[in-house]
Amino acid sequence: MSTIATQLNWGASYLVNDFYRRFLRKTADERHYVRASQWATVLLTIVSAAVTFYLESIGSAWKLLLGIGAGTGLVLLLRWFWWRINAWSEVSAMISAFTVSTALHLRGFDSDNPRDFAWIMIITVAVTTAVWLAVTFLTPPERQDTLVAFYRRTRPSLAGWRPVAAMAPDVKPSDTGWRTWIGLDLRCRA
Repeated sequence: MSTIATQLNWGASYLVNDFYRRFLRKTADERHYVRASQWATVLLTIVSAAVTFYLESIGSAWKLLLGIGAGTGLVLLLRWFWWRINAWSEVSAMISAFTVSTALHLRGFDSDNPRDFAWIMIITVAVTTAVWLAVTFLTPPERQDTLVAFYRRTRPSLAGWRPVAAMAPDVKPSDTGWRTWIGLDLRCRA
């Protein structure tokens, strides 16, 4: 029960705070957002029940989640290495990964068959990547003050953040070499 409650609360929080409040209804009072969270929880519960109705095992659920995660993985990793990725890039990746992976399952791809599962993963990643890249270039980047604040706080590599780094010349970037790409920084920081 605690796992289900956690996931429903997390999902409702994400939908309301990170999407609805940020993009659709920016100036409502807190009571409105609490009500929206309650409706989001109900909606997530219904969608979850519908999805579980079609799943035959826990293994099927994990494979569905793996397919969805594979589609969003690239954008979630690259956001740390490329300044141009914005919230719409991530939202479009999540929606398209879910849609493509679910559609492939419904069209007869059997995730228990290794070949079908491989095709589910390849197609989901390819379509999702094409979608989020298109959305990234079709939508404006995050505001400059947001990008600079993020850059100051995280000090990412110059490799993908050079335009933002130019707006914060006082910030020393992290290593731009191979260690950055594998997440290894051996230098001690005071």
